[in-house]
Amino acid sequence: MNSIFFGIISGIIFGLFSVLLMLPMKFEDKRIAIIGSFINCFYDWFINISNCSSYVRLDRRP
Repeated sequence: MNSIFFGIISGIIFGLFSVLLMLPMKFEDKRIAIIGSFINCFYDWFINISNCSSYVRLDRRP
């Protein structure tokens, strides 16, 4: 699997998880808080997976 593709998929999954955790909370501007949470979590996972995959082999084929 390509590291960029894997980074995008993991960013979306963990970004949505972060948004789901924030839904029951009360905020003054809930829309902006949820968008910010998704972008922050997506960016973190995308950068970490994309950079770390160059050091760690993600495909386990011999």
